[in-house]
Amino acid sequence: MGWGWITKFDIVGLQATVDDLKQAISQANSKYYPSRQRLTLPPQTGQKSGSPLVDGKLLSEYSLSGGSKVVFKDLGTQASGLIYLLAELAMSTDRCVSSGTLQVGWTTVFFWEYFGPLAVYPLFYFLPGLLYPGVK
Repeated sequence: MGWGWITKFDIVGLQATVDDLKQAISQANSKYYPSRQRLTLPPQTGQKSGSPLVDGKLLSEYSLSGGSKVVFKDLGTQASGLIYLLAELAMSTDRCVSSGTLQVGWTTVFFWEYFGPLAVYPLFYFLPGLLYPGVK
């Protein structure tokens, strides 16, 4: 397994939380804002992935101390702009907004995934002349 980069963070105190660690990562590289990060414990032998670190919990609850390793995953940029407009049009109630970032719910994705073909295929069937000039 390839590792991108390894960095040490000095988070002092018994009251340090997962949020503090995410903030330290964000300060080290502003591209990785906290809602874009997924932190997990290293996987145990025979596991594909470790257990995720829950926001707000103390690092000491995971037995993390100096020299402990945490696996960082970049979740990528979150949906915004056009996706936000589509979510508003679909009137989905299962989206959540946190840290100014919109995450689109599964029902919205499901709706647009199936609505697209239902709207486009009839165009090809009923109006081929419009899409293919010269075809009657």
